[in-house]
Amino acid sequence: MRAKRLMITALAWSVPLSLLLLAAPAGAEPCFTAAVVSVHDGDTFDVKRPGGALVTIRLNHIDTPELEARDRHGKLRWPDQPRSREAANALWWLAWGETVRVCPEFKSYGRTGAAVFLRGRDLALPLAEAGWGWVNCRATCPKVREAMERARAARRGLWADPAPCEPAKWRKGGCK
Repeated sequence: MRAKRLMITALAWSVPLSLLLLAAPAGAEPCFTAAVVSVHDGDTFDVKRPGGALVTIRLNHIDTPELEARDRHGKLRWPDQPRSREAANALWWLAWGETVRVCPEFKSYGRTGAAVFLRGRDLALPLAEAGWGWVNCRATCPKVREAMERARAARRGLWADPAPCEPAKWRKGGCK
């Protein structure tokens, strides 16, 4: 009798627990298709959803050199990082005016962090292949990491510089 009660209790908890484990991350929304309408820098751009809503996207899997940033009073926070304009231009040539599939993963600083696909291919991949950024994922994007390593070995893009500086260090005033 006790074993039967334990089995019923285990079954009663297994369904709600499995639904909890399969749920999407908090704040995540389903993938959607949108048109790229502007490029902010090498990893941030705006898309227009079919209903007309503009969404700022932070491209996952890659971190590109930083463009100049100022605070709300106009004071310089950091200057253009070397190769930041080239990275932004690369994203513009790849994606501007294109229809992409956006799969949101998180929201941060008013932007939606997302995996973005252009013609079925991770948009971070051609940027990494051309040498325009650092991979910022671990086991989830081995192709992007391999592409970055090939670009580094071939000294393409920012890897042509003698000592490229990661954007997180640049924002903190390092590597100048």
